[in-house]
Amino acid sequence: MTTTRTQQVPNILIVDDTPANLQLLAGMFTQRGCHARTVLSGELALQAARIEAPDLILLDIAMPVMNGYEVCEQLKADAALKDIPVIFISALHETIDKLKAFSVGGVDFVTKPFQLAEVHARVETQLRIRRLQLQLSDQNGRLEQLVAERTRDLAKAYERLRESGRLKDDFLAMISHELRTSANGVLGIGHLAINLCQLSPEHTVYAALFEQSSLRLLNLIEDATLIPNIGQITRMTGTAISFPDILDEVAASLPDIRISIEPATALRMFLVRGHLCATVHLPS
Repeated sequence: MTTTRTQQVPNILIVDDTPANLQLLAGMFTQRGCHARTVLSGELALQAARIEAPDLILLDIAMPVMNGYEVCEQLKADAALKDIPVIFISALHETIDKLKAFSVGGVDFVTKPFQLAEVHARVETQLRIRRLQLQLSDQNGRLEQLVAERTRDLAKAYERLRESGRLKDDFLAMISHELRTSANGVLGIGHLAINLCQLSPEHTVYAALFEQSSLRLLNLIEDATLIPNIGQITRMTGTAISFPDILDEVAASLPDIRISIEPATALRMFLVRGHLCATVHLPS
Protein backbone atom coordinates (compact mmCIF):
# COMPACT_ATOMS: atom_id res chain seq x y z
CA MET A 1 0.00 0.00 0.00
CA THR A 2 1.31 3.43 -0.96
CA THR A 3 1.74 5.83 1.96
CA THR A 4 1.81 9.63 1.97
CA ARG A 5 4.77 11.58 3.27
CA THR A 6 2.96 12.18 6.58
CA GLN A 7 2.20 8.44 7.05
CA GLN A 8 5.41 6.76 5.82
CA VAL A 9 7.90 4.88 7.98
CA PRO A 10 10.16 7.42 9.76
CA ASN A 11 13.50 7.84 8.03
CA ILE A 12 16.25 8.66 10.55
CA LEU A 13 19.84 9.57 9.67
CA ILE A 14 22.34 8.87 12.48
CA VAL A 15 25.72 10.65 12.30
CA ASP A 16 28.53 9.61 14.67
CA ASP A 17 32.22 8.79 14.24
CA THR A 18 31.92 5.95 16.79
CA PRO A 19 30.67 2.72 15.11
CA ALA A 20 29.43 1.27 18.41
CA ASN A 21 27.08 4.21 18.94
CA LEU A 22 25.79 3.89 15.38
CA GLN A 23 25.09 0.20 15.81
CA LEU A 24 23.31 0.68 19.15
CA LEU A 25 21.07 3.52 17.96
CA ALA A 26 20.32 1.97 14.56
CA GLY A 27 19.34 -1.32 16.22
CA MET A 28 16.93 0.43 18.59
CA PHE A 29 15.18 2.44 15.86
CA THR A 30 14.97 -0.55 13.52
CA GLN A 31 13.27 -2.59 16.24
CA ARG A 32 10.76 0.22 16.72
CA GLY A 33 9.78 0.19 13.03
CA CYS A 34 11.94 3.05 11.76
CA HIS A 35 14.24 3.14 8.76
CA ALA A 36 17.68 3.98 10.19
CA ARG A 37 20.69 5.04 8.11
CA THR A 38 24.15 5.52 9.60
CA VAL A 39 27.21 7.52 8.48
CA LEU A 40 30.58 8.08 10.13
CA SER A 41 31.33 11.71 9.15
CA GLY A 42 29.81 15.09 8.53
CA GLU A 43 30.67 15.03 4.83
CA LEU A 44 28.89 11.70 4.35
CA ALA A 45 25.93 13.00 6.34
CA LEU A 46 25.44 15.90 3.90
CA GLN A 47 25.73 13.58 0.91
CA ALA A 48 23.24 11.10 2.38
CA ALA A 49 20.75 13.85 3.25
CA ARG A 50 20.90 15.29 -0.27
CA ILE A 51 20.40 11.89 -1.88
CA GLU A 52 17.41 11.06 0.31
CA ALA A 53 16.13 13.65 2.76
CA PRO A 54 15.51 12.07 6.18
CA ASP A 55 12.67 12.92 8.55
CA LEU A 56 15.13 13.54 11.40
CA ILE A 57 18.89 13.64 11.97
CA LEU A 58 20.73 12.50 15.11
CA LEU A 59 24.00 14.38 14.95
CA ASP A 60 27.22 14.01 16.97
CA ILE A 61 29.22 17.20 17.57
CA ALA A 62 32.85 16.17 18.11
CA MET A 63 33.84 14.69 14.75
CA PRO A 64 37.05 15.18 12.71
CA VAL A 65 37.26 17.38 9.58
CA MET A 66 33.68 18.70 9.94
CA ASN A 67 32.03 18.89 13.35
CA GLY A 68 28.31 18.67 14.05
CA TYR A 69 27.85 22.44 14.30
CA GLU A 70 29.24 22.91 10.78
CA VAL A 71 27.09 20.09 9.42
CA CYS A 72 23.96 21.65 10.92
CA GLU A 73 24.81 25.09 9.53
CA GLN A 74 25.15 23.66 6.02
CA LEU A 75 21.88 21.76 6.40
CA LYS A 76 20.04 24.93 7.42
CA ALA A 77 21.58 26.83 4.50
CA ASP A 78 20.12 24.31 2.04
CA ALA A 79 16.55 25.21 1.05
CA ALA A 80 15.67 21.53 0.49
CA LEU A 81 17.02 20.39 3.89
CA LYS A 82 16.56 23.35 6.23
CA ASP A 83 13.29 22.09 7.74
CA ILE A 84 14.67 18.69 8.81
CA PRO A 85 14.83 18.57 12.64
CA VAL A 86 18.33 17.99 14.04
CA ILE A 87 18.89 16.49 17.50
CA PHE A 88 22.47 16.83 18.75
CA ILE A 89 23.82 13.87 20.69
CA SER A 90 27.22 14.52 22.28
CA ALA A 91 29.51 14.00 25.24
CA LEU A 92 29.78 17.78 25.49
CA HIS A 93 27.60 18.89 28.36
CA GLU A 94 28.52 22.51 29.09
CA THR A 95 25.77 25.09 28.79
CA ILE A 96 27.72 26.98 26.13
CA ASP A 97 27.85 23.81 24.00
CA LYS A 98 24.08 23.37 24.21
CA LEU A 99 23.44 27.03 23.46
CA LYS A 100 25.60 26.85 20.36
CA ALA A 101 23.75 23.70 19.25
CA PHE A 102 20.44 25.54 19.42
CA SER A 103 21.88 28.68 17.79
CA VAL A 104 22.92 26.77 14.64
CA GLY A 105 19.47 25.22 14.26
CA GLY A 106 19.24 22.20 16.53
CA VAL A 107 15.86 21.36 18.07
CA ASP A 108 17.09 19.23 21.00
CA PHE A 109 20.23 18.04 22.76
CA VAL A 110 21.02 14.62 24.27
CA THR A 111 24.10 14.16 26.44
CA LYS A 112 26.31 11.05 26.23
CA PRO A 113 26.28 8.53 27.73
CA PHE A 114 22.64 8.38 26.67
CA GLN A 115 19.71 6.23 27.66
CA LEU A 116 17.94 4.58 24.74
CA ALA A 117 14.50 5.29 26.18
CA GLU A 118 15.32 8.98 26.49
CA VAL A 119 16.67 9.17 22.95
CA HIS A 120 13.60 7.39 21.62
CA ALA A 121 11.23 9.70 23.51
CA ARG A 122 12.97 12.84 22.23
CA VAL A 123 13.03 11.51 18.68
CA GLU A 124 9.33 10.57 18.82
CA THR A 125 8.45 14.06 20.02
CA GLN A 126 10.28 15.72 17.15
CA LEU A 127 8.88 13.25 14.61
CA ARG A 128 5.37 14.02 15.83
CA ILE A 129 6.01 17.74 15.46
CA ARG A 130 7.44 17.11 11.99
CA ARG A 131 4.36 15.11 10.94
CA LEU A 132 2.08 17.89 12.14
CA GLN A 133 4.14 20.45 10.21
CA LEU A 134 3.89 18.36 7.04
CA GLN A 135 0.15 17.89 7.52
CA LEU A 136 -0.27 21.62 7.97
CA SER A 137 1.83 22.26 4.87
CA ASP A 138 -0.30 19.80 2.87
CA GLN A 139 -3.51 21.42 4.10
CA ASN A 140 -2.19 24.89 3.30
CA GLY A 141 -1.23 23.69 -0.18
CA ARG A 142 -4.70 22.26 -0.78
CA LEU A 143 -6.29 25.43 0.60
CA GLU A 144 -4.18 27.62 -1.67
CA GLN A 145 -5.10 25.42 -4.63
CA LEU A 146 -8.79 25.63 -3.72
CA VAL A 147 -8.60 29.41 -3.34
CA ALA A 148 -6.84 29.69 -6.71
CA GLU A 149 -9.53 27.55 -8.36
CA ARG A 150 -12.34 29.55 -6.77
CA THR A 151 -10.64 32.79 -7.79
CA ARG A 152 -10.45 31.61 -11.40
CA ASP A 153 -14.12 30.55 -11.27
CA LEU A 154 -15.13 33.93 -9.87
CA ALA A 155 -13.10 35.74 -12.53
CA LYS A 156 -14.81 33.72 -15.27
CA ALA A 157 -18.24 34.32 -13.71
CA TYR A 158 -17.51 38.05 -13.44
CA GLU A 159 -16.44 38.17 -17.08
CA ARG A 160 -19.62 36.35 -18.12
CA LEU A 161 -21.62 38.83 -16.06
CA ARG A 162 -19.88 41.77 -17.73
CA GLU A 163 -20.52 40.27 -21.15
CA SER A 164 -24.16 39.72 -20.23
CA GLY A 165 -24.36 43.35 -19.13
CA ARG A 166 -22.89 44.54 -22.42
CA LEU A 167 -25.36 42.41 -24.39
CA LYS A 168 -28.20 43.75 -22.25
CA ASP A 169 -27.16 47.33 -22.86
CA ASP A 170 -26.79 46.76 -26.60
CA PHE A 171 -30.18 45.05 -26.75
CA LEU A 172 -31.93 47.81 -24.79
CA ALA A 173 -30.28 50.49 -26.88
CA MET A 174 -31.44 48.76 -30.07
CA ILE A 175 -34.98 48.29 -28.70
CA SER A 176 -35.12 51.92 -27.59
CA HIS A 177 -34.06 53.09 -31.03
CA GLU A 178 -36.60 50.87 -32.75
CA LEU A 179 -39.34 51.96 -30.36
CA ARG A 180 -38.55 55.60 -30.93
CA THR A 181 -38.55 55.17 -34.71
CA SER A 182 -41.79 53.22 -34.72
CA ALA A 183 -43.46 55.55 -32.23
CA ASN A 184 -42.52 58.62 -34.27
CA GLY A 185 -44.17 57.05 -37.29
CA VAL A 186 -47.33 56.10 -35.42
CA LEU A 187 -47.60 59.45 -33.66
CA GLY A 188 -46.95 61.32 -36.86
CA ILE A 189 -49.76 59.49 -38.65
CA GLY A 190 -51.99 60.00 -35.58
CA HIS A 191 -51.38 63.74 -35.58
CA LEU A 192 -52.02 63.88 -39.31
CA ALA A 193 -55.29 61.95 -38.94
CA ILE A 194 -56.49 64.20 -36.13
CA ASN A 195 -55.63 67.34 -38.06
CA LEU A 196 -57.59 66.08 -41.06
CA CYS A 197 -60.73 65.56 -38.99
CA GLN A 198 -63.33 68.28 -38.74
CA LEU A 199 -63.32 70.32 -35.59
CA SER A 200 -65.93 69.29 -33.07
CA PRO A 201 -66.23 68.84 -29.29
CA GLU A 202 -65.44 65.17 -29.75
CA HIS A 203 -62.40 66.08 -31.87
CA THR A 204 -61.06 68.29 -29.08
CA VAL A 205 -61.49 65.53 -26.48
CA TYR A 206 -59.87 62.89 -28.67
CA ALA A 207 -57.04 65.21 -29.64
CA ALA A 208 -56.32 65.93 -25.97
CA LEU A 209 -56.36 62.21 -25.13
CA PHE A 210 -54.06 61.51 -28.05
CA GLU A 211 -51.62 64.20 -26.88
CA GLN A 212 -51.60 62.79 -23.35
CA SER A 213 -51.06 59.24 -24.61
CA SER A 214 -48.34 60.45 -26.99
CA LEU A 215 -46.57 62.20 -24.12
CA ARG A 216 -46.74 59.12 -21.90
CA LEU A 217 -45.40 56.95 -24.71
CA LEU A 218 -42.52 59.32 -25.42
CA ASN A 219 -41.70 59.53 -21.72
CA LEU A 220 -41.71 55.73 -21.52
CA ILE A 221 -39.37 55.47 -24.47
CA GLU A 222 -37.15 58.15 -22.96
CA ASP A 223 -36.98 56.18 -19.70
CA ALA A 224 -36.12 53.03 -21.63
CA THR A 225 -33.18 54.79 -23.27
CA LEU A 226 -31.81 55.63 -19.81
CA ILE A 227 -31.73 52.00 -18.62
CA PRO A 228 -28.42 51.14 -20.36
CA ASN A 229 -26.88 54.17 -18.64
CA ILE A 230 -27.73 53.02 -15.11
CA GLY A 231 -24.46 52.83 -13.20
CA GLN A 232 -23.05 56.00 -14.66
CA ILE A 233 -21.99 58.87 -12.51
CA THR A 234 -21.76 62.51 -13.35
CA ARG A 235 -18.46 64.07 -12.45
CA MET A 236 -18.49 67.86 -12.11
CA THR A 237 -15.48 70.06 -12.43
CA GLY A 238 -15.37 73.72 -11.56
CA THR A 239 -14.88 76.22 -14.39
CA ALA A 240 -15.29 79.94 -15.10
CA ILE A 241 -17.01 81.41 -18.19
CA SER A 242 -16.96 85.02 -19.30
CA PHE A 243 -20.31 86.82 -19.44
CA PRO A 244 -20.12 87.63 -23.20
CA ASP A 245 -19.47 83.96 -23.94
CA ILE A 246 -22.65 83.06 -22.07
CA LEU A 247 -24.61 85.58 -24.16
CA ASP A 248 -23.20 84.08 -27.32
CA GLU A 249 -24.29 80.61 -26.21
CA VAL A 250 -27.79 81.86 -25.40
CA ALA A 251 -28.11 83.59 -28.75
CA ALA A 252 -26.97 80.45 -30.60
CA SER A 253 -29.42 78.25 -28.73
CA LEU A 254 -32.37 80.65 -29.30
CA PRO A 255 -32.15 81.58 -32.97
CA ASP A 256 -35.75 82.82 -33.06
CA ILE A 257 -35.12 85.35 -30.32
CA ARG A 258 -33.03 88.35 -31.07
CA ILE A 259 -30.69 89.35 -28.27
CA SER A 260 -29.01 92.70 -28.59
CA ILE A 261 -26.58 93.96 -25.94
CA GLU A 262 -24.05 96.67 -26.52
CA PRO A 263 -20.56 95.17 -26.12
CA ALA A 264 -18.54 96.65 -23.33
CA THR A 265 -14.96 96.02 -22.41
CA ALA A 266 -15.88 95.85 -18.75
CA LEU A 267 -18.08 92.82 -19.39
CA ARG A 268 -14.99 90.81 -20.30
CA MET A 269 -13.80 91.20 -16.75
CA PHE A 270 -16.80 89.38 -15.30
CA LEU A 271 -16.51 85.60 -14.99
CA VAL A 272 -19.38 83.33 -14.05
CA ARG A 273 -18.48 80.37 -11.88
CA GLY A 274 -20.19 77.16 -12.89
CA HIS A 275 -19.68 73.45 -13.32
CA LEU A 276 -18.75 71.44 -16.35
CA CYS A 277 -20.50 68.08 -16.25
CA ALA A 278 -18.84 65.00 -17.68
CA THR A 279 -20.43 61.57 -17.72
CA VAL A 280 -18.16 58.70 -16.65
CA HIS A 281 -19.23 55.15 -17.52
CA LEU A 282 -18.68 52.65 -14.73
CA PRO A 283 -17.66 49.11 -15.76
CA SER A 284 -20.57 46.72 -16.07
